[in-house]
Amino acid sequence: MTSCKNTTGKCEYDGAFVGISVVDNKNNKNIQKYEWYGRENLFVNQEFHLQIKKNSSQEPLFELLPMTNDKYRIRGFMKKENKDHVWLCENCDNDLEIEWDITLDRIYGYYAQDVFETPDEWLEGVIMWNTYSHCAEAEGKFRVGAQIDTIERNANYRAYGDGNWGEIM
Repeated sequence: MTSCKNTTGKCEYDGAFVGISVVDNKNNKNIQKYEWYGRENLFVNQEFHLQIKKNSSQEPLFELLPMTNDKYRIRGFMKKENKDHVWLCENCDNDLEIEWDITLDRIYGYYAQDVFETPDEWLEGVIMWNTYSHCAEAEGKFRVGAQIDTIERNANYRAYGDGNWGEIM
């Protein structure tokens, strides 16, 4: 998420972005897709429970739900009818539907990175970064188009989860 400063006109990076990357080493296929929503679509409950919704009364399109300090549930619904929100789609069509409901059990990752974030108090243009789970075991369901996969928690599957608040938090 970012809020542009010192710009004239519309800032193309102002808003909340959700991205998903799928790396399939077995079939040598990779895709990544990002959707953009206005900051008014971002809802924060508790300290770290993030949701992106079309409006406050709807079910979330995207959700990061902490369950414990080391367990997170991430859900996302990239639907055909939201193709106008696609910011980037690499190796896929804008209307490709992707859906996930995955639980991450953190192996590595942490909430604060003071050594990186302290300079942000003086500098602009540095991303406020949160690598809450830069290595995790994963389990759950994942759908790309018509293909549905079940991910079982074992050494074959790893996930990376992070977030950032753009240039100025």
